[in-house]
Amino acid sequence: MKKRDHASEPAPGPIRPPVPRTDEGHWLAIRLIAAVLVTGAFALLGPVMVPLAFAMVLALALSPLVDWLESRHLHRPVACVLVMLGLSLLILVTAGLVIGQVGTLVQNLDQYLSRLGDLLDRVLQSTGLSRFIEQPEGTAEDPASGWKISLQNVITTGLGWAMSGFGGLTGLLTGGIIALTLSFYLLLGRVAWMSRMSEVMRNLGMRPRDRELEAIRTDMAQYWRVLFLLCLVYAVLMSGMLMLIGVPNALVWGLLTGLLEVVPFFGPVLAAVLPTLAALGSGGPVWQPIAVLSIYLGLQLVESNLIGPWLFGHSVNFDPVLIIIAILFFGLIWGPAGLPLAVPMLIVVRGLISITPDTPSLDALVENDTRDPELQAES
Repeated sequence: MKKRDHASEPAPGPIRPPVPRTDEGHWLAIRLIAAVLVTGAFALLGPVMVPLAFAMVLALALSPLVDWLESRHLHRPVACVLVMLGLSLLILVTAGLVIGQVGTLVQNLDQYLSRLGDLLDRVLQSTGLSRFIEQPEGTAEDPASGWKISLQNVITTGLGWAMSGFGGLTGLLTGGIIALTLSFYLLLGRVAWMSRMSEVMRNLGMRPRDRELEAIRTDMAQYWRVLFLLCLVYAVLMSGMLMLIGVPNALVWGLLTGLLEVVPFFGPVLAAVLPTLAALGSGGPVWQPIAVLSIYLGLQLVESNLIGPWLFGHSVNFDPVLIIIAILFFGLIWGPAGLPLAVPMLIVVRGLISITPDTPSLDALVENDTRDPELQAES
């Protein structure tokens, strides 16, 4: 029997301690706690985060336009100034039109509410529902004005919630100026800011690459470009059609329809309900409110199933349930200012997930197909 030559065997290496396995439950709990803390911070810092979020979204959406002007031999500061002046002029013109038309609407609001209250009371009486639903108490001079007062309270509560979410008129103006100023400086120093953000992302364990970062900018620009076109078409089209039907204050309802398009799902519903109620309260023919509602439903069906998916493309390739959750989430933490930011923030989150390794579950949640192949292989 041949003996083993122990001298020829390699010396055993140092014994390494076993690497402990990471407890996935602990990591999940840590991530949930971190998400709760971040959400709480976003809610508490709403007056700061909302203008910053609007500035970031505007900078991403307007940067292709600034780059195009720069390619036409304009210096970048000049291009940024021209773009911001154009945006400011557009905001001022839209606000002026809305305020002027709303002033006309307010003059006839009392008449509308009286007719709606009477109509609601007649419907309850004729259907027998008045036995279960009591008429609200009216004034001493007009005991039958209970429904009118209730409708006034609903409008007052809604407007109060909207204005309080922006910090009142002063907060709205201040936040708008801050957002426009920040977006100007972000556009002016886009390359430097992108470099700094890439360094921050690397320190956080992300792997930012030009393709993913450019995808965020492209999707954001595409989303706002198409949304602006839809808002403009809706405002002009609905104003003209409501005028033809004979709905009072048709221009204000058309403008509100265009503005409410920035809030998916909920905005179009509100845009359809308001002019329908106005047609009911105007005392016009019975077919008028039916025609108004039919027009809105028809346009929404065409936009949701044909025009929207074709125009938006990949930029808003999200599940409708996810969009609704995002609207509720950002509306909860930022109030009405968070509603138009829901989809843009989803676009940003999807882009950040695409440069974060080991996040296959989140990729599936946001239907992310822009992940870098190397990171996808690691996940």
